[in-house]
Amino acid sequence: IRVLKLEPGYVYFHIRVSLIHINLDDPSHIPYEALSYTWNEYYPHENLNTKFGGYIIMDGHWMQVSRSLHHALCVLRRVDRARIIWADALCINQKNNDEKKYQVGLMQLIYKRALHVMIWVG
Repeated sequence: IRVLKLEPGYVYFHIRVSLIHINLDDPSHIPYEALSYTWNEYYPHENLNTKFGGYIIMDGHWMQVSRSLHHALCVLRRVDRARIIWADALCINQKNNDEKKYQVGLMQLIYKRALHVMIWVG
């Protein structure tokens, strides 16, 4: 599977992540934390259902992500050291239906093998 290396930074810094491949069957794989969060949010005060809310830099390229994921990464980012996180929207290739189907089948194992499971509700 792929996991994110969430680079350290302060709140006002751009979010930078890189993808790392790990083998869940290898007991010595890099420990990671799994993130569960809401994909879409409804903001009545904005009178729209917004899917995208922020940009991150992933492997050197700008990428748009949901407001919920962007906020979670901002809050979960550490100032002094990187954090290894699995987040489905970024760790699964959302444009590849075969990969999505395969990875969805692994989600129970992904959450089970995580060092911690974090739940973000906003």
